[in-house]
Amino acid sequence: MLEFHRTSGRSATVIGQVNVAMAGAAPFKWEVEDTLGLLDWQDGGTVPLLCTRLHADHVSCVVDSLPDRYGFTTLLLLAGAGLAWVSIRLLRSPPEV
Repeated sequence: MLEFHRTSGRSATVIGQVNVAMAGAAPFKWEVEDTLGLLDWQDGGTVPLLCTRLHADHVSCVVDSLPDRYGFTTLLLLAGAGLAWVSIRLLRSPPEV
């Protein structure tokens, strides 16, 4: 890891410049964002990354954190399911006389 800093204000976000070493690829620097500030950021330490090769000449990396990757999506899914359930209940309820 090269450097990291926490964003100002009440946010827990940490932005870091990391050295990425992957098998079969030359090492490169990548900027990652830990939105929830869940990782243990230390000088010279390591952070878990999830890297994908979307194109033959490009690798993209994100912090490998379950809440960071799926938290917002899960929240939207639950809100949509709740809204659908309420809508169905309202449509099926008998009209008041």
